[in-house]
Amino acid sequence: MTKQLKIRGLILGVGILIYLAVMYAVNSMLITDRVKYIMFFAAYLVIGFEAFRTFSENVSNGKILDENLLIILATMGAFGVGRYQEAVFVMFLFEAGYFVQALAVDHTKRRIADLINIRPEYATRKVRGREFRVTPSALKLYNIIVIRPGERVPVDAEIVAGTTSLDTKALTGEAMPRSMGVGDVMYSGSINLPGVIEAK
Repeated sequence: MTKQLKIRGLILGVGILIYLAVMYAVNSMLITDRVKYIMFFAAYLVIGFEAFRTFSENVSNGKILDENLLIILATMGAFGVGRYQEAVFVMFLFEAGYFVQALAVDHTKRRIADLINIRPEYATRKVRGREFRVTPSALKLYNIIVIRPGERVPVDAEIVAGTTSLDTKALTGEAMPRSMGVGDVMYSGSINLPGVIEAK
């Protein structure tokens, strides 16, 4: 969850707590209509903070007609006819809907980013029989790399020793593993399944 989304959720949470406190006060105490108006309007401003902020940003960018203007006009109209409780609740439903939508979008973006980030952080380079971990970007043409079962292929390479099967779902969408042997070219991001292979 992004920092901005957390702040939006916090503001909405504080607003609903104020709203519930006002509802309790109105139902358990004798309060004049003016005080009731002030209390509900305070809850309304907190809950509708994002709607007002977004609307003001849109106005400064020359975009006036949007859903924020509509909800503000509708709820202000409700305040004008004395329906304070309904005005605040409608604004809450509007903001809660936007918050849930923003959560879903944020979750989807993070899932997509995880799927895209299929390149491994290291490669195992073999030099004179010894193995060293290096970053994939440090590899040069004809460097020998070793790929063990369960590891991702760090760079596009040709197999020079061993046989295996590769999971290429992330690249091609194919469900069945592909059998690979000496001379076959494998692509970065594939997952080595059963065998230890060497490639260049």
